[in-house]
Amino acid sequence: MNRAPRSPRGGFRGKKVTVVGLGTFGGGVGAARFFVEEGADVLVTDLRRREKLLASLGSLEGLPIRYRLGENRPEDVSDCDLAVFSPAVPPASPLIRAARAASTPITSPLNILWDRMEAYPIGVTGTRGKTTTTALLTDMIRESGRPVFSGGNIGGSLLGQADRLGPDVTVVLELSSFQLHWLRELSVSPKVSVITNFSPHHLDWHEDSASYATAKRGILEFQASGDAAILNRDDPTVREWGLDAPARTFWFSTGDASNVDSMLKDGKLWIRIDGTMEAICAVDEIPIRGKFQPSNVMAAALAARAVGIDLEAIRSAVLGFRGLPHRLERVATLEGVEFFNDSKATTPAAAAAAIESLEGPIHWIGGGKESDESIGPIARAAAGRVAKAYLFGEAGPRIAREIESAIPLRIVCKSLEEAVRLVREEAKEGCTILLSPGCASYDQYLNYEERGDEFKRLVIGVVQ
Repeated sequence: MNRAPRSPRGGFRGKKVTVVGLGTFGGGVGAARFFVEEGADVLVTDLRRREKLLASLGSLEGLPIRYRLGENRPEDVSDCDLAVFSPAVPPASPLIRAARAASTPITSPLNILWDRMEAYPIGVTGTRGKTTTTALLTDMIRESGRPVFSGGNIGGSLLGQADRLGPDVTVVLELSSFQLHWLRELSVSPKVSVITNFSPHHLDWHEDSASYATAKRGILEFQASGDAAILNRDDPTVREWGLDAPARTFWFSTGDASNVDSMLKDGKLWIRIDGTMEAICAVDEIPIRGKFQPSNVMAAALAARAVGIDLEAIRSAVLGFRGLPHRLERVATLEGVEFFNDSKATTPAAAAAAIESLEGPIHWIGGGKESDESIGPIARAAAGRVAKAYLFGEAGPRIAREIESAIPLRIVCKSLEEAVRLVREEAKEGCTILLSPGCASYDQYLNYEERGDEFKRLVIGVVQ
């Protein structure tokens, strides 16, 4: 790959920079704004049309940026000094091939940030739980009084704050497999790396499951012996990776209490401090629901301890944590019926975990963009727990066929709106209504957030 050179502040002045992928999560906006402030001549290109990008375009209004929307042209990356690719752009993209053919230096927003910041970096990845773990870890560090920023795959871009990320600051980065794929080009890993779990995912972006695993494992690959790797001992793949990890390993487990650094025992979560196991909290004291929350708490606590955060700050952050939008988010209780928004559950495994975390009878709303991922985890979790399924989107008809034995009562709906209308008519007092799609949102929505927001509007009328 044509690697972009490191550049001091102002080093892009007068350079032609193409930002590929404006997107709707803020990363493309942050990159475009950063390069404008650097004095670059900026072109932003995105396959989506203007009407799909109004919020992002509004954030850049008034800035001297040229746009190419609704199409990509090879000359936009072959006739520039630097091409900055959104993590969502797959390696096989025609524009990446065009940039390589033209020997154009290419990079990603995270790589630019990494080169600029001096802060102490902590990285969190995993197929499930990485966002919650990142947010909780950030709260633990903040509770201790230290300056901390979170970014990467969570929240907006940190590029605009790169100058504030000095050596006295801790940066907690949620790292997707896409971002880790790019970060490997720098041959760097975070000083503290957390892997919550692993299962094959995003195979429409990665070449195959091996490529996905290589990207994820990159969070450990370039660590030094003095760094820390926080790893899930319950996950067989992560356990295997830990055997070859160059850094010092710290293990957490909900099932194996031997030779671990944080564990679940006697209904409490424990962490090893100076050789002694100390209680973090009781499991039933964790404020947010979810089968994997104990693992998330232990992972965050071990990472916090790795950077010197005391137990009281850890405990206070856990007990005060209220979760994140679209992740088993309690929306409302109406006439004795509870509504949960778990739109972030974009895989069958994530939806299965949500189903297992709630009391029945559950009326489950699922579906979305079609994929080749097995519905098996949902079928196993739903048997005896889900009273009825309401399925929408591209994948709805297939899911309805594949879960017939697990959920005899099911209906294919034209839209999420129809699913919510039907479930509200049929659910009785004591039921739980769960939106946990088990699929990506891109067939009908820009992202899982838009899908979750619509669910909330359909339930309560406004997004609170």
